Amino acid sequence: MKKRWWIFAAAALILARFLLAPNIIGYEVDMNFFRDWSAKLAEGGLKNIYSSGIYVDYPPVYLFVLYLLGNISRAFGLKAFETGYVILMKSPALLADIGLALLAFYTTRKFSTQKSPYALFVILLCPAIAINSVFWGQVDSIFVLFLMISLIFVIQNKLPLASVFFTISVLTKPQALIFAPLLLFPFLAETTTAKGWKTIGISAASAFMVMFLLCLPFANTLNPFWIVEKIKSTMGAYKYLSLNAFNMYFIAGKNFIAEATALPALDLSASEAEKFWGAIKILVPVLVTAATGLIWWKSGFRQASVFNRAKIIFFSGFLIMFTVFMLTPEMHERYSFPALICLYFAFAASGNRLLIPLMCAISLTLFANCYWLLAYLKVGGGNWLALGNWINSHGQLFACINLFALAYGYIITPIIIKLRGITTTKESSI
Repeated sequence: MKKRWWIFAAAALILARFLLAPNIIGYEVDMNFFRDWSAKLAEGGLKNIYSSGIYVDYPPVYLFVLYLLGNISRAFGLKAFETGYVILMKSPALLADIGLALLAFYTTRKFSTQKSPYALFVILLCPAIAINSVFWGQVDSIFVLFLMISLIFVIQNKLPLASVFFTISVLTKPQALIFAPLLLFPFLAETTTAKGWKTIGISAASAFMVMFLLCLPFANTLNPFWIVEKIKSTMGAYKYLSLNAFNMYFIAGKNFIAEATALPALDLSASEAEKFWGAIKILVPVLVTAATGLIWWKSGFRQASVFNRAKIIFFSGFLIMFTVFMLTPEMHERYSFPALICLYFAFAASGNRLLIPLMCAISLTLFANCYWLLAYLKVGGGNWLALGNWINSHGQLFACINLFALAYGYIITPIIIKLRGITTTKESSI
């Protein structure tokens, strides 16, 4: 019994999430969208949702979930935003949180010499994760769950399966595309052999088939590239330097400043401003991809054991996503969430204590970022306002913490990932 204490503790934490979820309806804009989309899907089915006249900016995968939730809600006569309805609407994200916790536990058992369940509790106890799903009602944990499954298959060199789950992740939320380099480099490594090219072909065909099957029920046009247009329009819908994200632009006082007016000294026209910031949105991912490629080359990724491959994959995912979050315009407050999960999985795989201050810093800033916005919108009522007001007056401090965390991440990279030709101190693990 004593050896299994953690099972009961984990069950208690999971139950607590479901009990807390209905106490706050969630972020009104998102929850209203989910209500409207689920009702429309239950009423009219999948095919016409994108042409139904209501605003829908999500790709197909989560709409399948909302179709199911809408039909369950209708079958049981649940009224919008009553207790049962709120639990139902938040349950997919809550279940994905559990999935991430179990996957982190699997990562510890499979890719680390540590066999304790600490990784499970790192996820379940993290307030930055809980506020996203339990209180906000957002579904970032769902696309991140598919993404983490994809990365585990990359670690195991099962690239066709990795491609399938990566495609599902992108069709849940397009932000997953930021992690494309983590699949690109293993595929490039496969180009040296005939067997490798076969693997690439099978992976591409598998990804295309999954995309086709997931998109087909929604297609009401003969244009086979409609989903590409949908993803492009979704990713380019908000032309602001920062959308409440504690990043470099927030430090510069550019929160919710339109890109077209962000640089008055340059006197750019609207089209020139779009091209300028468009170039930034391309340049930052390209540079961080090049840096990641160098890290992979210096780490000897192809010859590395699965233990080292896990550390390389997950920590590289953190570097890519968090760099893009900090330096690229049009970032929302929650976009550091997948970076934090990658960091937790890197810790699960390595147990390196140098990651602890990084995890604590980003957990703090992500929680503060989400809490601040929820308090500003009075989602939790007056009880939330005091801390929310304090965060509001110290927002640039939290953004600076993020900036220092990014610098710290790059500084410890040679230690976390054993880079050839670079002498480091001995790795410290728990």
